[in-house]
Amino acid sequence: MLNRLIKLLKEIEQSPEKLCPIISGNGNCDTCKYNMEGASCYDARRADYLLKHGVIAPPCKVGDTVYIIYSANGPIEEPLETRCIGFFAGELFCQLKLKPIKKDENEMYAVDFDDVGKIAFLTKEEAKQKMKEIKENENETD
Repeated sequence: MLNRLIKLLKEIEQSPEKLCPIISGNGNCDTCKYNMEGASCYDARRADYLLKHGVIAPPCKVGDTVYIIYSANGPIEEPLETRCIGFFAGELFCQLKLKPIKKDENEMYAVDFDDVGKIAFLTKEEAKQKMKEIKENENETD
């Protein structure tokens, strides 16, 4: 599996037009389904390519609800309900791209696939249970 991943990553690097028809002059970024430019677009396209070839397997599907218990500012009081809107694949990471479901929230979140079950959960119950465990461990160390 690792050899296949390395082979596909090299293939992408050598022929970026396989990922993006715009690179070869067929269209522009305004009409692209990714609706982004530069490195973010490239990472999203790379993730799609690796998913399509069965090299990476995300922990959820686009559209699924994911509950997070940490943000960039640290722990969150209640699990934050987000929606998976896509995947990114860098050279050393694969991430879920998440957007809060509440309309007044404009932040976006990126969670590594490996962090599902640690700081991101597919059910609210799992998220609350993990938050309870963290609080209990904090109380034990105080």
